[in-house]
Amino acid sequence: MTAHDIIKAKRDGNTLTNDEIVFFADGVASGEIPDSQSAALLMALCLKGMNSSETAALASAMAVGGDRLDLSVLPGEVADKHSTGGIGDKTTLVVAPIVAACGINVAKMTDRYVCGAGLTADKLLSIPNLRLDFNAREMLAIANRYGLCLAETIGNLAPAEKKLGELRRLTATTECIPLIAASIMSKKIAAGTQNLVLDVKVGSGAPVKNVKDAKRLAREMVSIGSANNINVTALITDNNTPLGCAVGYSLEVIEAVNTLRGTGPADLTELCLALSAHLLHLCGNGTPDECLESAKSMMFNGLAFERFLWAVNAQGGDIGVLTDTTRFKKARFYRTLTAKRSGYISRIDAGECGRAAALLGAARKSCGAIDSAAGVVLEAKVGAFVKSGDIIATLYAENDCLFDGAEQAALGAFEFSREPSEPSKLIIDKVSNKN
Repeated sequence: MTAHDIIKAKRDGNTLTNDEIVFFADGVASGEIPDSQSAALLMALCLKGMNSSETAALASAMAVGGDRLDLSVLPGEVADKHSTGGIGDKTTLVVAPIVAACGINVAKMTDRYVCGAGLTADKLLSIPNLRLDFNAREMLAIANRYGLCLAETIGNLAPAEKKLGELRRLTATTECIPLIAASIMSKKIAAGTQNLVLDVKVGSGAPVKNVKDAKRLAREMVSIGSANNINVTALITDNNTPLGCAVGYSLEVIEAVNTLRGTGPADLTELCLALSAHLLHLCGNGTPDECLESAKSMMFNGLAFERFLWAVNAQGGDIGVLTDTTRFKKARFYRTLTAKRSGYISRIDAGECGRAAALLGAARKSCGAIDSAAGVVLEAKVGAFVKSGDIIATLYAENDCLFDGAEQAALGAFEFSREPSEPSKLIIDKVSNKN
């Protein structure tokens, strides 16, 4: 068996065997298969497709060959929540503390982007002095004591996935549904995940653009979970409009804090409570309705926010910026955008809002720094009536020369109508392997 033969087989549209997939993943992890051949196979997989058996085999193969995390040392149930990514997505910062406050251990690992808009880890690092680089022993100790630890991916977890993830960004194969499913679930398998809720975002602000593909991705990941004894529920959620109002780093952390304290935007609050309730249900904390009431209780009585403070403090972060969010680093400049006409806001394109935030500095260029204070805050949402001249968004940047391009993108995101329109349904569908 050679890498050349495997590439040729998939190029010709054949189904790869489990042995071929294991051979490939092992070769990637060990470095015996060069990047050129790995990239060739990624493109072949993207163009010719993978069936569910191939996808599950790739996830399992990428999970081995490196470190494994044993979460069974934590008492009781252990939970994880993962999002496929979207504009304005700060749900992990809210869901994890809610679930932890309900008595479930959350040992959450998250990566940082090499380039582009940041993930949860990048947003957390806008909290001064916060540490995310733990080894397994340290992470488990914090989770055991406080019920919650938010960390970067530890050690050499799923090494083949890490290498292939880097190559996917370079080879324009990041949007391949089977590769996304295998990538996400391989890390969950290696991390010893027991109960997992997935937020599969779809729309202009998400990697997955249409509902059909989102449903396929959800089904693939739930199926992989079943094969590896992981309880999984996937919610397919709309991201054609930014989630919440803030798009940025510290701006999103501030909004997450407000949501934990019961004063967040309605759409963000709704989704965070739904994700929390489904995760609590997977952990056996009651019926879906009982779990939703528990999640609401933890949010509105302040215990979830308290749990977040405990975890941040245990990880060295300055909790003063969380109890008083005005202490977060502020952008040097801001610019308000106003409506050019009166009417009802009928659409706010998430993709354009994300592009505006990136132009303002809220995205990492290759090997570059990010501006944690940059970004966009929507001052009105879909369905609101605004008059000509009303403020509809505020832009934040460290350099005022960045505003012109960002302003054009942000204004282009807004559409207006004479009649009110209902916001899109936030939760589109659900796929689960547990009733």
